[in-house]
Amino acid sequence: MGKPAIIVDSPLDRSVYQRGLDGHARVHVSGKITGKPRVNDPRVTCAVTNPGGKAVHAGSYPVTARTGRFDGEITLPAGGWYRIRLMIDDGTGNAGTPPATATMATATIDHVGAGEVFIVAGQSNAANSGTTRFIPRSDLISTRTANGWQHAADPQPMATNDGGSPWPSMADALVETLHVPIGIIVIAVGGTAVGSWMPRRHESSPGSWPRWLARLFPKRYNFRRLEWAIKAVGRDGARAILWHQGESDSIARTSAETYAKRLLSVIHGSWDIAGWNIPWLVARASFHTTPARTDMEAVAAGQERVVDNKTIFQGPTTDDLVGEPWRAPDGVHFNRAGLVEHGNRWARAIISTFFTGERGTRPGIPREFHGNP
Repeated sequence: MGKPAIIVDSPLDRSVYQRGLDGHARVHVSGKITGKPRVNDPRVTCAVTNPGGKAVHAGSYPVTARTGRFDGEITLPAGGWYRIRLMIDDGTGNAGTPPATATMATATIDHVGAGEVFIVAGQSNAANSGTTRFIPRSDLISTRTANGWQHAADPQPMATNDGGSPWPSMADALVETLHVPIGIIVIAVGGTAVGSWMPRRHESSPGSWPRWLARLFPKRYNFRRLEWAIKAVGRDGARAILWHQGESDSIARTSAETYAKRLLSVIHGSWDIAGWNIPWLVARASFHTTPARTDMEAVAAGQERVVDNKTIFQGPTTDDLVGEPWRAPDGVHFNRAGLVEHGNRWARAIISTFFTGERGTRPGIPREFHGNP
């Protein structure tokens, strides 16, 4: 069977887990032992050290004899990066001690964070359409890829286009205030109208949005992206979904009533998938160079209609960031200054929504939030 080895499924390197109201995050530890350890009842020992190298957790998990799999959970205080070391144990608490030393195996995950996680959806100005790519100043910022996590340098791997985004700037601003790791999952798709994000039971008919959009983005394509992101983090696994979209609906002359109805169907669909009412922050984003002002105002009004300040909150406005100081030569997408300001506005909206306000909690300590059904 060969020498034993530990294959780790979770946690992945540079993963960030959402902290709860108690300031702690629950981290699922799972994987599989391959080969055959020369011990009767192998277990996997888990040792966790904090950024200062101090041991903060120790435990062990039984290994299923037939499959070689192990599962467990650890609770970590907000912070990072934590280092997790897994070792095969002989069942008596002796990991790697004689006579089993030659047959023992270890696996190490060097970067595991407990902090704040955000899912980002929308169209091009939430994707990689800016003129300047950014690399976060802080190492405590990760972005989700198809198979894991990485430092959140642009372009964001699960969003369309290959330019810059506002999310490194947002995350840096959040780290400076909250002092915890930040995880982002950016699934925005350029050129999309709100109807293309709707789940199947609410999806709009092909004639209700532009023909070019129907060709580019088949029905449910975008909602499947949202579903994937929600399932990737699990229940209670993200602080909020951030929505920045509207330009395509201004072009399509979507009414305020129709926009609000379609966006609510996306939000309610996300709650069905998540199993709880994950909060949404909805930006006021309707500006494009071609629509009439009244058409843009209708979309912005639709965005404001969905806000209930219970589970759906007002995000930042970017409709005032127009012209050469903020936009690229195309007049639609953001330049370097615009991306930074866009990101900073999201950070301020997140701080004011979840970490300050009527309950008087100080920044860094999330206020109580009743998001469950």
